[in-house]
Amino acid sequence: MFSIKYLILILLATNIFIACKPQLKSKNETHQTSDTLTYEIQNFSNEFGNCDSTTYLTDCARIELSFPKFINSNINSVADSLNSRILNYLLVPIYEKTPTSIQEKMDFFLNDYKGFLEESPNYKIEWYSEIFCNVIRNDSLLVVLDFSEVGYTGGAHPNSFQKFISINSQNGKIVRKADFIKDEKSLEKVAEKIFRTQKEIPDEESLKDNNYFWNEGKFYLNDNFAILDSGLVFFYNNYEIASYASGQTKLFLPNSAISEFIKKD
Repeated sequence: MFSIKYLILILLATNIFIACKPQLKSKNETHQTSDTLTYEIQNFSNEFGNCDSTTYLTDCARIELSFPKFINSNINSVADSLNSRILNYLLVPIYEKTPTSIQEKMDFFLNDYKGFLEESPNYKIEWYSEIFCNVIRNDSLLVVLDFSEVGYTGGAHPNSFQKFISINSQNGKIVRKADFIKDEKSLEKVAEKIFRTQKEIPDEESLKDNNYFWNEGKFYLNDNFAILDSGLVFFYNNYEIASYASGQTKLFLPNSAISEFIKKD
C-alpha cells in the first residue's frame, strides 16, 4: 500500500528537484563567425513510461541528444577528426558500461530506469538526460564545441556539466593552453583580478574565506576554455571550485585585458 510517509518523501524530493532543475541553452545557438566547415545537426531521443504527464511525479525516463555531424572539408581528415571527438565525448561509459552507438547509450539509460522500477515499483519521479553539442565558433582558424549535459537519476537535485573544446580547423587537433598562451602565470594574475571584481571579493580577502575551494585557496585557470574572437571563456562546473549551491562559474577574459600574454602566431 502507498503509505503517507512514502508520499511525503516523494513530495519533498520533487519540490527540491523542480526548484533546482537547470535550464539548458537553446540548441540553435547563433554561430559566432561565418561557418567554414559544413555540418548538419543530428537529433536522437527515446523514452519509456508515462512521459505525457505534465508533472515530474511520474514513472517516466527520457533521453535526448543533439550534436553536429561535419560532412565535408577541404581536408577530409578534419571533418573525420571532429566527428570522432564528438562521438568520443557522447559515448562515455554510463553505469559502468561503455556504449558503442548513440542508440545503445539511450538503451543503457532507459534499461537502468526499468531495472530501478522493478526494485522500487512505487517510485514516481521522472529521470531524464539531455546532452547537447553546439558549434559556437567555426572559421578558418578554429572550431569551438560547447558540450552541455543535464540530467536527473534520483537524489536531491539534477546534475549538470559543461565542457568546451577548441580545435584547429586546419589539422583537427585540440588546442591546449600552451599552444597560444606565452605567459600563463601572468595571465592568471590578471584573470584573478577580473574574477575578484566579478565576484566582488576584495584583494585582501582569501578565496577560501569566500567559499571558493581552489587547491590551497590558490587561483588557477583550468583546461575547460573556449577561444572566441572577443577573448577567452573559462568554465568551472559544479563542485570544481565552489559548492553546488554557488552554481557554475563562467569567467570571461576580454582580449583588451590579456592580449600581451597571447602568442601572436
